[in-house]
Amino acid sequence: MSIKHLWESCGIPGVTQVSDLVQICQRDPDYKKFGSNEDELKKFSLLQPGGGVHDSIRNIVLSAFTGKGLELELHSPLAE
Repeated sequence: MSIKHLWESCGIPGVTQVSDLVQICQRDPDYKKFGSNEDELKKFSLLQPGGGVHDSIRNIVLSAFTGKGLELELHSPLAE
């Protein structure tokens, strides 16, 4: 629900937050988060206090999104 809320109702800030979340879930060690996105993702409990992602969140995020950067598309994470 938090991911869907960010994606649908927060405009550009939400899209950049989701983009950051996807990159973090892909475990890109060189990726630098945009602005205050890390703090915002922690508010939605999508990131843990140390900045990591719980395995269950990672699985949902990687199953729900295709594309990269600002060209992400949200899909149902459930298998069809």
